[in-house]
Amino acid sequence: MGAVPELMQLVAHTCTARVVLQRWREGDLAARSRVSYPDGLLAWAQKTFLRSKRQQAALLGTAGGRAGEAVKRVAGVGGGGGGGAGGGEEVTTPLLAAPARPGGPLRSRL
Repeated sequence: MGAVPELMQLVAHTCTARVVLQRWREGDLAARSRVSYPDGLLAWAQKTFLRSKRQQAALLGTAGGRAGEAVKRVAGVGGGGGGGAGGGEEVTTPLLAAPARPGGPLRSRL
């Protein structure tokens, strides 16, 4: 996978914003950035997050369990409410929590 255009534009926008802010501090209030904030950043982040959560659920073997429910809640699937960008639905399920296992919780080996 190559560079993500939305992230590249975010980096460019941030770098130019720093330059503009410095010029404003120096009194040049006419300075403006020509690089806009990436409009598609939120949609890209949501899509990438959901894909990662689905992959995590599949790898943990819990596609229908708690991790699967977390993916459905974030995606706004089932359970009432629109969800998604600007939907206002609050996610209460801990999205990164490991599902309960019969032998106890999973422990990291790092």
